[in-house]
Amino acid sequence: MQIGLPRRRSWRGWFYFAHLWLGIFVALQLLLWTVSGLVMTAWPIETIRGEPLRREVITPDLRRAGPLLPLDQLVAASARPVDSATLVSLLGAPVYRLQQGKDVWLIDARSGAQRPLTAPDALALVHAGTKLTGAATVTLLDPANPPLELRRNVPGWRVAFADGTRVYVGADGAILSIRTGLWRFYDFFWGLHILDPVAREDTHHPLLIGSAVLSTTSVISGIVLIFVYFGRRRRR
Repeated sequence: MQIGLPRRRSWRGWFYFAHLWLGIFVALQLLLWTVSGLVMTAWPIETIRGEPLRREVITPDLRRAGPLLPLDQLVAASARPVDSATLVSLLGAPVYRLQQGKDVWLIDARSGAQRPLTAPDALALVHAGTKLTGAATVTLLDPANPPLELRRNVPGWRVAFADGTRVYVGADGAILSIRTGLWRFYDFFWGLHILDPVAREDTHHPLLIGSAVLSTTSVISGIVLIFVYFGRRRRR
């Protein structure tokens, strides 16, 4: 089959020609969407997010932790405004979790001193809250330059294991995300699916919208050509 400019410059010829080349482009795009969609549905999203690696942590009864400083007293003495305050357990010890906007910090519930989360704390929290074991590299996160796979501008720690699994722990001791090789494989195809392979989170950009418009145009032009074809057969 030869593909070139139509010999007769009738509107039908140009229409067939435009539909053919548009169809080639759209077919490649639809193939990409189909393959990436297949990858994204091949595993349960809970498996992708590493949920099977999590382990339930039994919270101790903090009322038996001994005398605790009154929460309202700590909030009143805080140098920063406090939107919310909660008594939580950090590796079995009672601490107050204070929050103002997106900022979160911990206060020792017994002494009232600020309780920063250390690298050994982060590793211990990962060992306690997941099924992961063994040594790991613990790195401090820079909220101004977060890792691509985290997608959050928050302080905390990255705990990286030898098998490529990385666990992100927030400054309040919460396990934010578990990233495995399977998650990164999924995330790569997610970026291709939304045509944003760099940031992998923008689902509203000109390239994606333009591709969707072209796909719709190709379908509509194909329907028009079907009616044109059968119309010509009837006249014959």
